[in-house]
Amino acid sequence: MTTALATPLEDLRRTERVTMWARWATVGWAAAQVLTYDPAVPYPPGVRNAALALPVATAVLNVAVWVLHRRVRTLG
Repeated sequence: MTTALATPLEDLRRTERVTMWARWATVGWAAAQVLTYDPAVPYPPGVRNAALALPVATAVLNVAVWVLHRRVRTLG
């Protein structure tokens, strides 16, 4: 809930939390798209692994941002 008394740091943290949730949704959606793809023509060699690497990298990034997000106490 946004209040008139929210500090700039609280506003930024709230925005980052929403962004993290959006990234988690993206990770799940992208992984599901790659894993459920059942084409008449299969992926070219190496493409499936590369396609799976992107949501994995996004998940790793999200965990790193989450850890750093919890440690931030000031805006400077």
